[in-house]
Amino acid sequence: GMSTTAEGAETEVEVDTLAQLEDDVDAITRRLQEAGWPEAHVSSELHPQLGDGVVDVVLRVEAGPKVAL
Repeated sequence: GMSTTAEGAETEVEVDTLAQLEDDVDAITRRLQEAGWPEAHVSSELHPQLGDGVVDVVLRVEAGPKVAL
């Protein structure tokens, strides 16, 4: 399991998770663009929930006009 007592380790994990989230958002954006939405934009918001170490992730997708490929 993960230890939450070592502050340094916890911070490291969060940074890795954020980097992974950014990669995922980029990948989703590219897939939408390749699928025919050239103006597609995906943004992410993080909403930490107090006290329990849980973070809600909200993805907002703005597809824009569909282009026939």
